[in-house]
Amino acid sequence: DPTAVDNVSNLTGQTGGPIIRNKLFYFGSLNYQQTHVNVVGFPTVGLPSYIASPLGNTSTQDTTDIVAGEGKVNYTFNGRNRFDAYLSKQRYDKPNRAAGAGLTQDSDLKELDTFVIAQAAWNLVLTDRIFADTKISYNNTHFPLLQKTALQSISDNTTGNQYRNTGSSVLRFRGRLQVVSNWQYFLPKFLGGRHDFRGGIDN
Repeated sequence: DPTAVDNVSNLTGQTGGPIIRNKLFYFGSLNYQQTHVNVVGFPTVGLPSYIASPLGNTSTQDTTDIVAGEGKVNYTFNGRNRFDAYLSKQRYDKPNRAAGAGLTQDSDLKELDTFVIAQAAWNLVLTDRIFADTKISYNNTHFPLLQKTALQSISDNTTGNQYRNTGSSVLRFRGRLQVVSNWQYFLPKFLGGRHDFRGGIDN
């Protein structure tokens, strides 16, 4: 079937538990997904020999392979401090982006994305009235759409077919670094009531 989904799979593994009892804990997970789909009219065949496809032995399907992992550790010490660290990364591989009729494996796009999230957090009990929560976080998205060859793209005006390469590449990067620190002072009895005073920074 030229439109059939050829393969869909999802494999996940997780692990976690204490490293030091009541002190240090960890958690980790890994996920792998595959989706391979047939596309009507792709890849275009019958190329003239003088513009033969240099990538003719690559996949003839629209394939998407995703690998995602994350890990977290937290450590409690002195009864007043807790530290947490978190990291997540995903790799998204789609070698025939925009696969369709009129294109070859050379004239569509190569998409290879990465997504990263990292965070470190520190919770501090300074006294029975003063608490602090500080976090540093970073996330980055890398989303390129790449040409596959260094050849000049050729379009057949009669059929509309495109050979040898796509017209251009696109590179997208988006990163963000954030620091947040919040402090709280609790006053149980003052002017006939209970009061919370809070302050912090967010940059």
